[in-house]
Amino acid sequence: MVIIFSLIAKKKDNISMGIGVIVAALAKFAFLAFSIRYLLILFVPKVPQPLILAMSLPQLYTALAGGVAALIIFKFIPKNIIE
Repeated sequence: MVIIFSLIAKKKDNISMGIGVIVAALAKFAFLAFSIRYLLILFVPKVPQPLILAMSLPQLYTALAGGVAALIIFKFIPKNIIE
């Protein structure tokens, strides 16, 4: 997630950082949803439905919320600390 964000948000402007958060959140969601549905079945034959649901859409919501919170906090950090 961090690598995807850093590749997209190189300019450090609001638009590229926002797009970076969205793309990284979607990548996290896709990875977790794929893993829980297709990879975990190789190790655990019967995956409980609540676990599948918990690792799907809620992960997208939390990744987006965390990314937005990080962008807000980033705006309040002094520039000399960031660079």
